[in-house]
Amino acid sequence: FTYTPALATVSKANLTVTANNDAKFVGESDLSAYSGVRYFGFVASESASVLSGGIAISRSNAAVNAAGTYSGVLSAASSTLSSTNYNITYAPGNYTIIPADQLLIRLADTSTTYGTAPSYTLSSVQYKSSTGGAVVDLTSRAAVNTSAFTLSDGAGGNTALTLAPLSSTLSSAGQVAVGSYQVGASSITNTSANYSNTVNIV
Repeated sequence: FTYTPALATVSKANLTVTANNDAKFVGESDLSAYSGVRYFGFVASESASVLSGGIAISRSNAAVNAAGTYSGVLSAASSTLSSTNYNITYAPGNYTIIPADQLLIRLADTSTTYGTAPSYTLSSVQYKSSTGGAVVDLTSRAAVNTSAFTLSDGAGGNTALTLAPLSSTLSSAGQVAVGSYQVGASSITNTSANYSNTVNIV
């Protein structure tokens, strides 16, 4: 008898690298590395440490400095990432140029296990004053408790809002499905005279 061994083929897993949404105030410079990227598709608890190469993010409308939100203009497609175990594809991010007197809240990247509510961490809270044009930093006056954001503006005004994943898909159990999401604000209340009720989160 002649035995022919069976062949087992292990295909690469799909990995999506998405440019995080980012923002700046009118008249200010872009951050050199923007807001980085997020990944979806790692298996067996792996992370970006298993990838070779580096991340490079560019803004396709870098010459534009007018206030507004520009969809899909941030790209990480020029990155040099590679892997023997993953097929890597790239998805774009949005860029917002924020006018004066609007809050910009930056959050640290966070992750959680399915069924467990995420807990967010502040990186910075700022607005650009329409009086004088200075960027005012309120980070030390802000706090986040799980998903509840609160801020005292130092002049008798207060802001509160709730943080949550944007455009999230729910499972049949009513939980946010596994995936990678941007974070947005809801239930905004604001009594500050220094900035408006418009809040931008990246």
